[in-house]
Amino acid sequence: MDEHKPDVSNGHHKWRGYDERELTNAMIPPPETFTISGYKIDAVENMGIHGWNIMLLNVTTGLKIKNTTTDSTGAYNLTGLPNGTYNVTEEMKAGWTNVSPMSLLVTIDGMDMMNENFTNMVITEAPVITNFNPPAPQVSDNLGDSRAFNITVNQAVDVTWYLNGRQFQAILV
Repeated sequence: MDEHKPDVSNGHHKWRGYDERELTNAMIPPPETFTISGYKIDAVENMGIHGWNIMLLNVTTGLKIKNTTTDSTGAYNLTGLPNGTYNVTEEMKAGWTNVSPMSLLVTIDGMDMMNENFTNMVITEAPVITNFNPPAPQVSDNLGDSRAFNITVNQAVDVTWYLNGRQFQAILV
């Protein structure tokens, strides 16, 4: 081998140095990268929510590394990530509230991290009682009498009944 021309016959670059040692510059593969993926889910409909921004933040500085938008199925993918710990954060939109944490600390250690999901629901207006029976707020009956109570509300709500300041029944109406 001519000492001033590299031998590249096997994909490596070899040079013979002045001290007669052979130097090799082998092709070094790029570092392995991984993906963090998940869904943005509507808690009521149990369907994906499209068009939401999902951000990848540096855990130490809080600076945005990259972001993506959920697709038509609510899926997102943050690709090309080396091993490390990341803060994956969802954007909040007016009229929605998060049911799951708004940020997730995700550690990549040699494999893709899937199902890193965010769940939200539409904020509804305050429930309104549309009808109740008996109509009086205070009811006086004789000891041992029974009384039926009925309530109609304009949406599904948890109702807790109290008698003399003590809770005795909680139901979903």
